[in-house]
Amino acid sequence: MKMMEREIKFRGYVDKCDEDEQRWVYGDLCHEEINDGRMERPVICYYDEDVGWYSNHVYEDSVGQWTGVDDGHGNEIYEGDIIDTIILGKRDVCVVEWDVDALQYVLRSRDGFIWHTLGELVNFLMVPFCVVGNMFENRKMMEGGEG
Repeated sequence: MKMMEREIKFRGYVDKCDEDEQRWVYGDLCHEEINDGRMERPVICYYDEDVGWYSNHVYEDSVGQWTGVDDGHGNEIYEGDIIDTIILGKRDVCVVEWDVDALQYVLRSRDGFIWHTLGELVNFLMVPFCVVGNMFENRKMMEGGEG
């Protein structure tokens, strides 16, 4: 059996109850059971050279999986990222979402229109795009505001 050849990783924004410093952390997604298993809390586990293996509780709505794609500036694109792009000659701001029916990442525009899958845009149409924010910190960008 051949092992999977892609990296699977997640990111999440550190819960202010967990640490004073608010920041993004990147690594494996785990869940911690609390209240005798009646509730779960997302945790990102990662290796830190100074302390070894470490974990942080993160806000559930901040968790996103890496798509395996980088933008034109080399920034990793995660589920929930907001992308500035030009598709078919039209400039648009879209959010990266997982489409359960297509089983792929897609770009959804402000008006709800779903463009091609992220893979098609990158591999076949060679559409330029740039990460300009994320839904956790910049939700207003998708509502037409600044962020």
